Amino acid sequence: MLYIQVDDFNEMNHALLVRMLPDMCSVKIVPISHKLLASEYEDDPLSPLESIYINKGVNGVKNAIENTMGISVDHYMTVTNGAFDNVVDYIGGVTIAPDEDLYYNDPQTGEQLYGKKGVMMTLDNTYTRQYINYPKFADGAKKNLEVMHDILPRFINEMFMQADNLSNNMDTFFLWSLPHSA
Repeated sequence: MLYIQVDDFNEMNHALLVRMLPDMCSVKIVPISHKLLASEYEDDPLSPLESIYINKGVNGVKNAIENTMGISVDHYMTVTNGAFDNVVDYIGGVTIAPDEDLYYNDPQTGEQLYGKKGVMMTLDNTYTRQYINYPKFADGAKKNLEVMHDILPRFINEMFMQADNLSNNMDTFFLWSLPHSA
């Protein structure tokens, strides 16, 4: 399954490849940068995934990941900010202890993110999204991918840990975004 995160302006932020391996009781998550250079077809020049998304949409990104990584992507979907926020609300937020001070005012949305290094904080929906996409990490986009890799398994685990019923959690997991199929 390929998840493509898009913002309120329908611009691609990041992507995730998620492989569910029931025989191994495991879920494998591979974060993918929107800056990854890829090509939709073998003879195409390399372009950042975000450019491929602008020009070819979700299907173009799917094809580029398949071609570049040599894998098959059977299902894919975009995840909007609103859908992402709904999932974070559903699981009650995400608790983190940042490994660096956080301070950012988003010039487009006016949203703000503040945090002290090593101090535990629970992030609501907007703050979780800002933390994943934080543009000022000392390690740059590499840290964004590490944060995604850390937070997303918590989402999946938390949805299945909810006391309601597994059927509702499965529905939530698969319906919180705009679905597309290959």
